Amino acid sequence: MDFTALTQQLIRAYLGDDAQSTRQVMEMVAEDIIVIGTGRQEIFRNRKEYMAALERELVERHGMHFEVLSLECAVHPITPEAVLVTGPLIIYGSGAEAEGEPMGVYMETRYSMVYRKEADGWKVAHLHHSVPNIAQSDQETYPKTLLRQVEEARRLAQRDPLTDLLNLRAFQEQYRRMAPEDAWLYIIDIDHFKQTNDAFGHLVGNQVLRELAAMMVSSVRATDVVCRMGGDEFLILCTGMRGPEEAGALARRLLEGADKMRRDTGHLESLSIGISHITPGIGLKDAVKKADQALYQSKAAGRNRYTIAR
Repeated sequence: MDFTALTQQLIRAYLGDDAQSTRQVMEMVAEDIIVIGTGRQEIFRNRKEYMAALERELVERHGMHFEVLSLECAVHPITPEAVLVTGPLIIYGSGAEAEGEPMGVYMETRYSMVYRKEADGWKVAHLHHSVPNIAQSDQETYPKTLLRQVEEARRLAQRDPLTDLLNLRAFQEQYRRMAPEDAWLYIIDIDHFKQTNDAFGHLVGNQVLRELAAMMVSSVRATDVVCRMGGDEFLILCTGMRGPEEAGALARRLLEGADKMRRDTGHLESLSIGISHITPGIGLKDAVKKADQALYQSKAAGRNRYTIAR
């Protein structure tokens, strides 16, 4: 991916003055983008907020035409799924009149943005664009916040954007790092989740996934690892449990939490859970396969239950 060309395209679309430019910006940014500008109030926490701000800005700068005089891009790969791009940007605007005279606005600014790889391509998940403060030298690009940007890029690359749980890639790395020799792996699947989406829409379905993720995190211990494997399936890795009794106790807490969600909202039917015991020498692929077989036993037995693989 040519991130320099992508960044140039985004900035020129942002400086455009028509609806087509706005749509182009919307297509290039992530739904959960965070945008930080110069002003104290210039913080936008999702695409909807950012697009509304951009539309207001287009009205305010009516009659002004902006062009890029200079744009530099330094590309910093962070992970296979996150890239940081930084650089100075010089913009010139002209066209409107003040007291009968044409206006000319010359702005030396700096920017940094984090690209995140998503299913439909690379999207901007974080954008910081502002006028530098006097404490920064000409060659610096956000020296006080760059490390935070890198940390955020790493976090974005490890997290599922909808639920903020670990994604599968990060979970696999965590499994290898922990090298569990006496642990328990859970696969959790939402029963009849397609019916929820069909009946209430995908926005409600997404809210169910977020609420379920929060419930699972609150139900496990701080040392346990929770992951969204994909779609409506989740993984939990637990170490230090005292046998099947304790493993089953966590499964029952999860089922009870799902039942409470059903009673509170009516949007979640139930969960089916499969559990496998990880013994020395078992890799994640085999552990998942074993837990998946137990999950299908739970489904076949009527759902809303857990099964521990033997």
